[in-house]
Amino acid sequence: MARMSGVGFAFLVLFGAFWHVANGEITNAFTFPIRSRQKFAVILPEDENDQGIHTVSSQSYSSSVSAKYGVNKIGLLGNTVEYFAEILVGTNPPQLFSLQVDTGSAITAIPDSRCSTCYHHNPLYNSNSPTSRIIPCRDPKCTSGTCNKDGSCKFSVSYADSSGIEGKLVEDVISLPTISSIPTVASNAAETLKAIYDYTPFVFAVMDSQYPENSFQYHGVDGIMGMAYDSSLSCVPNCITPIMDVFVKKYNIPDVFSMSLQLIENNTQYNVPGGSMTIGGHDPNVLGNSSFHYLPITAQKYYTVDVGDVKVGGESIGMEGITKAIVDSGSSFIAFPPSSYSKLVDSFQKNFCDLPFVCGETSIFENKRCINATLMTDEVFDRFPTIEFYFDGIKTKIPPRQYFQKQQTTDMKDIYCLGIVEGSAQNIALGNSFMQGFYITFDRQNARVGFANDNLIETAPHIVKSTPLPVALIAGCASAFVVMVVIVAIVVAVVVKRRNVRRIKEAQSESQIHVEVGQS
Repeated sequence: MARMSGVGFAFLVLFGAFWHVANGEITNAFTFPIRSRQKFAVILPEDENDQGIHTVSSQSYSSSVSAKYGVNKIGLLGNTVEYFAEILVGTNPPQLFSLQVDTGSAITAIPDSRCSTCYHHNPLYNSNSPTSRIIPCRDPKCTSGTCNKDGSCKFSVSYADSSGIEGKLVEDVISLPTISSIPTVASNAAETLKAIYDYTPFVFAVMDSQYPENSFQYHGVDGIMGMAYDSSLSCVPNCITPIMDVFVKKYNIPDVFSMSLQLIENNTQYNVPGGSMTIGGHDPNVLGNSSFHYLPITAQKYYTVDVGDVKVGGESIGMEGITKAIVDSGSSFIAFPPSSYSKLVDSFQKNFCDLPFVCGETSIFENKRCINATLMTDEVFDRFPTIEFYFDGIKTKIPPRQYFQKQQTTDMKDIYCLGIVEGSAQNIALGNSFMQGFYITFDRQNARVGFANDNLIETAPHIVKSTPLPVALIAGCASAFVVMVVIVAIVVAVVVKRRNVRRIKEAQSESQIHVEVGQS
């Protein structure tokens, strides 16, 4: 499955509220702390060799990064870092669903109670909710008019790994559960949050089937909540307004959300271990004394930023025309295009072959291998290089303890797997193994993404770009060139014609002279 495979951390969505100052105006922003839930890798103990290297069997392969980016299937089914939010859907009573928060997609989808190929240990949506309405084909909200045989408005999503989901569009109300024990700035903050977000009308996708069976879900994970832009990503083929756009429009909140995918010590105010997500701004308690370093979003479909270079241990790997990166919480890993990935591996094996597990038969770059955690001592970690990403004006550092992802085997043995994979797209996917190191704000209203972590961010030269000529200028030059060519052709034709006329006259004159001479 493209977006939901793998197992990992879950969002237990608790809520806090604080006052956020934006452009001189005081607005409400709402923070969702994260709680982790342990899952186990489908890696058997007998897959470990004498060197402490684990090879994942082909039966447990799963695409842990979006097939949208063309990432090859890899066998990391452990607690790869994926994050989930819990929402309530429907009424009498509302149903609680755990949804992966995905900045790389735009639809919200949950399984239907009549789905025969869905994972039935998870909650399934019951359309008998009094507030539920199946969108019919004739409804204006069925934007493309593509329908199912029963007359309901259809949705269908296919992924590059041949998996997919399909079903119908449904309108119901969604709510965000609250826990009153969380300390807040105002005593009524939780009640205010609940009142604002309670019973919000929302059109979403309900899965009638998924293929292969159980490919989209797994135990404890029900569906997906897309946070990308309202674009072609939200048309499947009928267009659905993404959940962030619904909140922004209905409640007039700033079009900004922020995510921290790691334990921030300031989050202890929420009494839960983990990171946080904030809708409507950012949480100053999480930001602390740091500040955001902003990059412009260059394409408002995904959260796309310009990237100029990637260095391993200070040496450039050579990007070969790769200029874009996508910040994607729905991907577990950093995914490089094939040419850049091979350069990255070459850089490791050229300059760090003396390190364990880099070269030879035990290389972590071969055959989807992981390392027994007992072998990854502090000394070993300290010898591995830092990977640096150079963006437009800043560079970010990814230390070894971040790009190695901790997993567990079925016999509770800790292992480390490389959080960097090879993709087939021409953009870099900055998944959770990148995002873990930073507090990231998605400032959609100003078309920028901000990164905060003073220990891992430095200023860097801006990317030098060749400035393309304006389209009007290019068109004007092209038109002028065409006119010039036509004029030259006309002049040449006139000159040639005059020469031919002169030659004809000269020939006629000579002929006349010869005739006169002959007569005489």
